[in-house]
Amino acid sequence: RPFRAGIIFEGETEKVVIDEILRALRVNKERDGFFQYNAKGISNIVKNMIALYNLAKIGRQYRCLLF
Repeated sequence: RPFRAGIIFEGETEKVVIDEILRALRVNKERDGFFQYNAKGISNIVKNMIALYNLAKIGRQYRCLLF
């Protein structure tokens, strides 16, 4: 299924928390089209913000919402 929603986060702790929240809400990432991206550090988010912005623009083109 194409991505319908997504989240970009900075580390492993956030991944664990997000996975638990999605599990509690019974969100199946494949079935529901949910995208997760672990940037592996705040410095990587800052360094690659342009690439992440472009990813968001592509997502909008395909009706994908990125937070």
